[in-house]
Amino acid sequence: MKRVLIIAHMGQMIAQFNHRNIDILLNMDVEVHIAANFTSPLNTMSEVALHDFTNVMKKKGCPRSSNRFLKRGRVDFI
Repeated sequence: MKRVLIIAHMGQMIAQFNHRNIDILLNMDVEVHIAANFTSPLNTMSEVALHDFTNVMKKKGCPRSSNRFLKRGRVDFI
């Protein structure tokens, strides 16, 4: 199975602009991982909207690398 990691600085970038790309990849049987900062106060989407988005991604089968679920929280890049 192919795997893809989608990285964005802020969670709203994925929720607003990349959700269709994620759907396409999932329909192609690609394992999609998402890394973004969903908790920053600089996000332009409300916390509730971002939380709803992460729940939708979980239901669609978008895993996280350690426990197979999308991580909401800070991702530190080095």
